[in-house]
Amino acid sequence: MMKTLLNIFAVTCLGLTALVGCGGDDAATDGVEPAPVDAQDGVSSENPEIEVSLAKLSAEDRALAEKQADCVVGGDALGSMGMPIKLDLDGTPVFICCEGCRDSAIENKDEILANLVKE
Repeated sequence: MMKTLLNIFAVTCLGLTALVGCGGDDAATDGVEPAPVDAQDGVSSENPEIEVSLAKLSAEDRALAEKQADCVVGGDALGSMGMPIKLDLDGTPVFICCEGCRDSAIENKDEILANLVKE
């Protein structure tokens, strides 16, 4: 009974996070101009806020974040809630959209890593 209630609570929390976002600070651009986008690299410049957020990453991390594209926890576009946060899950670099996703990413690392391998 208690396990069922905990499962319902967890699903409800995840659903609310998906509906309202993770609560990250998406307004903090600090005047950083987005890096130029090469039309051949497949990067979309449809959302300038995302470009500004991704531009705050190192070139290597930006390439990884652009390849991953979405948060492994909430599914939001990386950069939509400010600069993506890089985690190391068992030696694999993984990005999340905000601090609100950190605990879930760490708790569910095996599932996340398995999903990344499938992609």
